[in-house]
Amino acid sequence: MSYMYKKLVVPSMLLAVCGIAPKQFLFVIAKECVSLTATVTYNKADSESAKNLYVVQKSERTTKALKSKSAPTKTVSEVPQFAPGLPRWPTDNRAFFDNKPLSDYIQPTQSGRLVSGLWGCTRNQGKKFHAGTDIKSIHRDRRYVPQDCIFAALPGKVAYINTNPKNSVYGNYVVLEHFEPNLCFYTLYAHLASVEPTLKVGQSVAQSALLGIMGCTGNVPGLYYAHVHFEVGLSVGTEQTFAQWYNRQTAKPGDLNVHGKWHAFNLVSLDPLEFFRAKSNFMHFLKAQPIAFTLFAATNKIPDFMAQNTALGVLPSGKFYGWKIDFTWFGAVVHFEPLLQPQKEKWQVISVDKQELEKNGNRHTLEFDKDNRPFLGETLKRFLFELFGEDF
Repeated sequence: MSYMYKKLVVPSMLLAVCGIAPKQFLFVIAKECVSLTATVTYNKADSESAKNLYVVQKSERTTKALKSKSAPTKTVSEVPQFAPGLPRWPTDNRAFFDNKPLSDYIQPTQSGRLVSGLWGCTRNQGKKFHAGTDIKSIHRDRRYVPQDCIFAALPGKVAYINTNPKNSVYGNYVVLEHFEPNLCFYTLYAHLASVEPTLKVGQSVAQSALLGIMGCTGNVPGLYYAHVHFEVGLSVGTEQTFAQWYNRQTAKPGDLNVHGKWHAFNLVSLDPLEFFRAKSNFMHFLKAQPIAFTLFAATNKIPDFMAQNTALGVLPSGKFYGWKIDFTWFGAVVHFEPLLQPQKEKWQVISVDKQELEKNGNRHTLEFDKDNRPFLGETLKRFLFELFGEDF
């Protein structure tokens, strides 16, 4: 839809409620033709589309997603079905599958750069890694509050629910754990306005199960930037090994991690859009990731990660001295196998593809000093500690 420019007088209080500075508001109007008048025009002129908007009715203990009075309630069974093992989009926005432009389904940050809503080193001039894809709202009420339902991308089990938005930059979020033969992985849905009240940790959920309503909780600056932050990836350490790492980082004694192993720092995510494009199960998608470097870690521990994910490697049948591990540029384990010979060093790089390692930005996994000598970056040191519970 295109909109005509109109001279608007918008109270500063309204802008503050939406989390938009006056300069940002003018920028948004100039660049994207989004205005208060346009919002009202949408609700009046597109009355047929408005019939499909969800209306969220909240009580003290219950949040239900309902259709408007002129249309029947959508049930989970009405959501389009997907081939077994293939993910569905976590909202009902079909723009990605219809090959529409990014602006139709990606929510950028306040910078206005669409790339800032994508996975990877996409923020702060490529210096900051963004662990997911930010999917924009396409259903809003007259107050511009998002009404989009958030659905499970795949069948799985509820691993974690956070309903205290002050506890995380992710705000209210839900983590699902998914299982393929000898492989466990997760999906995460963040910044929810509310979580479906019937969800319980440990509960099995079907693909397309309702998880909550899109919102702007956590570190989202306001209603205009509301979205669902969607991740898919691997949980690295156990609750114990992550707690050991976390407790060494906290500035204050007693600054507890309330998220257990489902804290963002214990997760390594892959590109969600590439996962959708791959049209494969997660195991094939993960194994297809290019290897950026291989190293050995001298330890006789068998981490839970390796014991649970034997689709990615081989467990020792007898005495062993460490692990040979293949990593992606962003730190995901692609393959592992035990070392059967003693090692002199605690760790050592076996091989590296510097082009693959550096072409997408620096996530501080394997790095090099001015003399081109490799060293473990902060992210890789963290992942290794979370895996093995010891320093490298």
